[in-house]
Order: sequence, then structure tokens, then C-alpha cells
Amino acid sequence: MALNWLPPALPISYSGGSLTLDTSTPVLTLDYGADVAGFPFVEVALLTGSAAQIELKYSEPFDGLGMTFSDGPWLFTNGLVNSFRTETFNISQAGRTESFFLQGGQRWQTITLLTNTSVTIKSAGFRPSVDIKPASSLPGAFSASIEDYTGFWDLGPRALQAACVEKNSQPSTWEVTSHGALIRGQYTAQSAKGITFGNYTMASSTKIVSGGTGWRVAIGANGGYGPYFLVTTGGPQLFNLTQNLVPVDTLTYGFGFTIINQTILPSAPIRHFPLPVTLSENEWYRVTTTINSTGYNIEINGMQIAVVPSAEDKQYLNPCLVCWVGQINATFFPHIEELLQ
Repeated sequence: MALNWLPPALPISYSGGSLTLDTSTPVLTLDYGADVAGFPFVEVALLTGSAAQIELKYSEPFDGLGMTFSDGPWLFTNGLVNSFRTETFNISQAGRTESFFLQGGQRWQTITLLTNTSVTIKSAGFRPSVDIKPASSLPGAFSASIEDYTGFWDLGPRALQAACVEKNSQPSTWEVTSHGALIRGQYTAQSAKGITFGNYTMASSTKIVSGGTGWRVAIGANGGYGPYFLVTTGGPQLFNLTQNLVPVDTLTYGFGFTIINQTILPSAPIRHFPLPVTLSENEWYRVTTTINSTGYNIEINGMQIAVVPSAEDKQYLNPCLVCWVGQINATFFPHIEELLQ
């Protein structure tokens, strides 16, 4: 693995030992030399101030590092693998910080300091989720007079090993605790059981750990199109939060695969509805979504917070499937109720 500084000027080559990120050299770029997979981690030896925020970005092509969402999000992915290719950590003490979700299929990575502090990094990389052995140690071999051709063959065994996982080697993405199910932010997982549902009301209790909470109803059977709701709090915010995308104390509504408009997966323009109440983190709220012929009625603890018309969405796809998902960062769900009308 090669490490390089990536400040605004020319990069500075890594010479070994610990690395310090500060306001003059805020970005560290890692080149793993080949696609890797695993759980990202950063081990901090020293930091100034009470806390620091760092952004980790992962990408298969180098050019992805220059894009806001890297080469993601992976909108067809849910489950064990992270749907998003960027994530932010709040570092409050020295030690090891590891991502909860798996990242796969990246050669490049950046670690960016977001705050006006300094962080000394002792080590960084991925805790492997699979055991990938060198092709030379595996049964069978291939050799060609052109060395690159031999290297192409080696990619096959490597890819095959990366696609195979041992039993019980991958953790569950839901953490069931005495407070409920802790569900971190992921892309939605649809269920075919809701395809025949008509207008209905969906309600669930949620405790926002940080950021906000998100859910979907009336998802299309085509694999993801449908209404998407996000409610954010005014609590402590990440420095790289895109306020024009998800403002605080707001219900954000999108229709499509996600609220992020992508070339190959276009979504309707997002709409924002300021909340009439201020939501707090670590408190339980009852969120209810009622579907009717003209749109969606959203209530929190029995109070109507928004009426979202659906007429503008009809140029996309008709909704027909229901699901409920995790949120921007982390949310507790004790149970889910689907109340058919």
C-alpha cells in the first residue's frame, strides 16, 4: 500500500512512521495497488482539541476521489455492504475507529481532516472480510510470454476469493439491544410482499441517535422508485453536511431511487418542508405516514408536520411497494407496524 499526502499543492510522498493531518496538509491519499475489501479503520495516535472530524472516501477509479459522493452511492446495494462511498467520523480520543459497514471494490481511499485541528494517524486501512491468498499459492497456474497476460489470469482467483465469505464471518447490520433495533443509515431494502397493497398507513417509533431518520413507502416493484422521506434534527452536525440537500429541522422528500440525482438513476427534484416542531436526539417519536389519492400525510406524535402532494411524481413511476429503512446515521426501531386501510 502506498500513502501520499494530497494537499492543494504537489503531493508529498510518504516516508514512513506516523502522519499528521492539519490545516496545511488536510488530505491523505492511499493507493492499495489493487481492489481490496473489508472494514475501514483509522488508528489515531494523537489529536489536538476535544474532537476532530475526518471524512473517509473510497473509490475504485482514482477520479472518484474528486467527486462529492466518490464512485457511489451504490443504490442497488443493501445489507452487509455500505451503500455509501463516503462516511464521516467524529474522533474524540486517541485509538482505533472502525466503520460498522463493509466497503468493497476499492483501490483508492482518502482521509480528509474537516476541522481546524490536527490528527496524527498511526495506521489506516481495512480489516479484511475475506482471506485473499496470492495466486501463486493456489492450486493451478497460468503463465504467458507476455507478463501482463499472466497478471490478468491472477485477477480471476483474486476476484473469486473476494466473492466468497466464510460462514458467520459477516456481522448483522441490525443491532438488537434493550432499547430496540439500532439501524444505521443504509439504502432501502424492498419487499415483494407489499406489491398488492393499496392506500395504507405505516407507523413506527424511532429514536434518532444522530443526524435524522429516513423511511420509504409505496416503493415500485421495479427495484427502487418511489417516495423517500428524511427528517433531520438540529443537533450536532457534521462539517461536511450538505445543507442544501438535507437541511436541519426539515422533512426532505424525494421521489426516485434516492434524493441524490444521478445520470443513470434520475430522481425527481427534492422538496423541503420545515418542521413545525424541533426534534431532539435520543428521544422516542411516533412517525406516521398515511397514503391517500393525492399524496402523503406525515405526522409525528400525532401532530401533522407535512402534507406532500404526489401529482408531480406521476411523470416517474406509480408507487406500489412498502418498506421502512434506517436513516441518515443511526436510528432505533423497536417494532414496525403496517396498518392496512
